[in-house]
Amino acid sequence: MKHKFPSPYRNGDLGIGASRHFHGRTHILSPLRKLLTKAKEAGHGGTTLLVEGPGGSGKVALLDQCWKMGVSLGWNPIDISWESLWHPACLSAQIRGEDVGVCNPDHSWTLTDPVLDTLRRGRMVESFAHKMDQVLGEGTTPLLLLRRKAHYISERLPPSMASVIRQFLHRIESGNINRPVVFIAAGNPLTHRGFQKAGYTLSSKNIKDIGWLSQDEERAIIRDWMVEDGNAQGDTTEWEEAMIKETCGFALFTSSYAHDAAEHLRSYGGIMTDAGLRQVLAKGRKSINFHFNHYIFGHSDHVDILLQCIHESSPNPYLYKSDVIEALISSSCDRWEAEKVFDGYLRYGALVESEHGSYVPPQSIYHAMTNNA
Repeated sequence: MKHKFPSPYRNGDLGIGASRHFHGRTHILSPLRKLLTKAKEAGHGGTTLLVEGPGGSGKVALLDQCWKMGVSLGWNPIDISWESLWHPACLSAQIRGEDVGVCNPDHSWTLTDPVLDTLRRGRMVESFAHKMDQVLGEGTTPLLLLRRKAHYISERLPPSMASVIRQFLHRIESGNINRPVVFIAAGNPLTHRGFQKAGYTLSSKNIKDIGWLSQDEERAIIRDWMVEDGNAQGDTTEWEEAMIKETCGFALFTSSYAHDAAEHLRSYGGIMTDAGLRQVLAKGRKSINFHFNHYIFGHSDHVDILLQCIHESSPNPYLYKSDVIEALISSSCDRWEAEKVFDGYLRYGALVESEHGSYVPPQSIYHAMTNNA
């Protein structure tokens, strides 16, 4: 059975991926555990959930925890392919634990062929939707469907399949299937727009910001790395405090610093020294600079304008979209381009929305941006 397989999520470059030492995200995992438990006991029910956050915020690590939770509660977790979101043969194959290559990829391609007559296309789409419904309802084992990099949905979904995926997700959210089914997607902060373009609008209560790690959660992660992997000798508090001042709750930075600390300690018999801490912090700062130079600065246009807005707003950290848009227009952008640039700030995490409708640069990001100015 598929649910006996180990998690497919692995640690990747720069620590992006499954987390060796996981803490936090209880605002997502605690309600999910209750939902999975209740739905399994009832034999039906489900929901759709979208987790949003910039690259490096820990989305894949969270999916890894969702997978493991599903296994522990008797669910069949599936790292669902793009095609399985609208292609019944692919979905059926994945549920059976088979390679999705057994499905016929020509179907999804044919439906986008401009010479295919409208009537035939409509019939095929209707057939796909009906078969997807049948596949979901077959069997009794609860299904936990997980999709990473969900922000690509508007690019990967054949336009003719929009109605299929819309019905597919509506059926899951309604809970009116013969077995429990939960769909969890993770993507960047603009992923909900991609789903809208694909024809499906998620309820606001089903969209969760992955958020930032608390200082206690960061301490726990760093301590686990230092003690369990670095065999730290003595009280690790001083090192923990020094690192969280620079990582500021951003999961990628936390795991990067913690990994470097463990690696250093392994080389020095677990002995912590002031010189060793300085080396770890210096290496961690290089990792932060690399992330910003290749991710934030490498993808976001007109970073100089954003820096200007941040400096002009100081000491008030809050920015308003209209002010940033006007600053971009004054710098020679037209309004359409300015909107696109602003979306880039959100997509890559240079700005995050506050509770009051304004936008702020996360503390760790602010430090890196001002240091690179």
